[in-house]
Amino acid sequence: MIRENMYVYVANSGSMEIMVFSLDVGTGELKLAHCVSAKESEARPPYPSLPLAVSPDSRFLYAALRSEP
Repeated sequence: MIRENMYVYVANSGSMEIMVFSLDVGTGELKLAHCVSAKESEARPPYPSLPLAVSPDSRFLYAALRSEP
């Protein structure tokens, strides 16, 4: 089953942002739809991982922030 609205989620651990791209299933073209900051505060440095998971029904995106070891 191919849905009309498909999205690709990209986590950038360097900038601590999550980018959401809309995917045109006909052409494969990606277009930036949203960019969301995942920073907790400016004082805290970013850590090297920002894992993402999508719920089975595609309604929710879960993002986890790694803590200092």
